[in-house]
Amino acid sequence: MNEARNSSMHGLFLRAVELLSEFNREKYENAFKDFFAQQKSLLDELLQICKEDKTEEIISVIPDFAKQNLDKLQSKADKMTRQTEYNMAMAVYVFPLFVYQREPQMEQLAKDIAQYWNRIMGQSVKVSEYETVSGGFKRRLCYITTAVCESLGKTDECYELNLLRNYRDGYLLEECGERARVREYYSVAPTIVKRIDRMENAKEIYKNIWDTYLSSCISCIEEGRKQECEEIYSDMVKALEKEYLYS
Repeated sequence: MNEARNSSMHGLFLRAVELLSEFNREKYENAFKDFFAQQKSLLDELLQICKEDKTEEIISVIPDFAKQNLDKLQSKADKMTRQTEYNMAMAVYVFPLFVYQREPQMEQLAKDIAQYWNRIMGQSVKVSEYETVSGGFKRRLCYITTAVCESLGKTDECYELNLLRNYRDGYLLEECGERARVREYYSVAPTIVKRIDRMENAKEIYKNIWDTYLSSCISCIEEGRKQECEEIYSDMVKALEKEYLYS
């Protein structure tokens, strides 16, 4: 067992968790590339281990470390929150980092780590690429709503989109000061939309999102039930995050 190498892998994971604060449209590209530069020597070491066919030494290092940290938490709510952070760190930083150089051995290592992670965590996190995650940020604001409306044949200036944008800018940002909440939505929404777009039944998925969530949100806004709209939209994002970000 190489304690120094394992410690470096633990550090890589913890840094990925810290970098979730920079997982947004403005900061992700620079944050990821700086992260890659900082971890390049460790990644080269891991690649050499893969080439020597010794991956069994490193597959469990990060997942076991994360699981041990989770097991130390007493509160179920704290564990769920931390688990979500850990899943996201793996999905948007760790796995993209491992496959960034397109080395087949590292791509296989990432898949093996994901399989082990999902087994011990009871999750379904898949290996993501930097280009896929980063590309999701190129969509406009109100990503999910825009994607749904486009799928239903509505224009970018349709009544529903303008209503929701005004709700975002007037209620969430000005009246409630929910800037952190809005930033959170925009952090996860681009990747969710990107993944739905790659599904064969994307139109059906978007129609279901409209029927289940967005039509209710619009009715709430029209009737002045703004807080209820926020709760419905939050439930939508959480459901889609579970389905498409961590699966």
